[in-house]
Amino acid sequence: MDRVLGGVRKCVAGGGRAPGPVGESDRGRIASGALPGWVFAGLLISTLVLAFDRPHWRWGLGAGVVLLGGVCCLRAWPLTDRVAFIDVGQGDSSLVVGRGNGPRVLIDTGGRVTFPRAAWQERHYAPGITFNVLPVLRYHGIQRLDAVFISHQDADHMGDLPGLLAAIPVRRVYVGAGMAANERLQRAVAQAPQPPIVTELQAGQQVRIRGMTFQAHHPHRPGTGTNEDSLVLTAQIHRRRFLWLGDLDKAGERTILKNPALAAEVIKLGHHGAATSTDHALLAALQPRLGIISAGRNNRYGHPAPATLHTLRQAGVPWLSTAEMGYIEYIGPLWGHDYWHTAMDWSK
Repeated sequence: MDRVLGGVRKCVAGGGRAPGPVGESDRGRIASGALPGWVFAGLLISTLVLAFDRPHWRWGLGAGVVLLGGVCCLRAWPLTDRVAFIDVGQGDSSLVVGRGNGPRVLIDTGGRVTFPRAAWQERHYAPGITFNVLPVLRYHGIQRLDAVFISHQDADHMGDLPGLLAAIPVRRVYVGAGMAANERLQRAVAQAPQPPIVTELQAGQQVRIRGMTFQAHHPHRPGTGTNEDSLVLTAQIHRRRFLWLGDLDKAGERTILKNPALAAEVIKLGHHGAATSTDHALLAALQPRLGIISAGRNNRYGHPAPATLHTLRQAGVPWLSTAEMGYIEYIGPLWGHDYWHTAMDWSK
């Protein structure tokens, strides 16, 4: 793990840009979730009862109460900004958590892409969100989301939206211009216990959520939610500017470069690292310090494509992939530094 953190910290800080993957390949693991609030409450009440029942325990148990209360506060009001690239398999989902009372925002939900099968081949799966996104939200102590941005209509980006809306209150859902008419989106919102407000965005518009600004750079005109209509976002998180490309293709990437203000140090690569995305011109113009690839292990599409990895190497851009690292998280600032954490198990 130290090799991963050291290598990424160095490249993000500008001290080195050795091309290639950061770290080594191994099986990633995902957090199973922190203790829920009712467990903390029960522990606090039990501690207080014991303290009053046994006077000689009061000092030690009192310190325990203070420590436990501090843990609860840090879960609800973290001291750092965080960006988590959740391991949802062959899909996309990112969580942005602002420090203190900052925003709690999800960008895409992940979901399963299904293919036609014979009846005997059908299997019934629990929603993937039960095993990936929701545990991560619980781990961060999140009980409601300020916003969910949906990049486009594909199932691996928005397929788990119904399960998310059923499990946790969401204030607003932002989509690309023209996508509010999508039937699956409308159905998911209508069936939610607390239906969120749906808002369309296009290039040039921005959304400010609890002090953090999310800038839209695409689409430039209303579409239907296809890959070419992907909602592209940037956000300044602590010292770093992040860019999410959805499944935008190379032609679309070249259009967003027409905006001279576009900048990013960390890029969530388009279309899971497919050869149809990550144009040389994009990397040359932005000169990112790190690329993030969200893809499933041993996926049928061969993502990330060898051509994309070659492009990254040529541009001198290191990368992290959920297919190799599992859960990937940016943390900043912590003791004056930025950190990257992955679910890599270095003990094996």
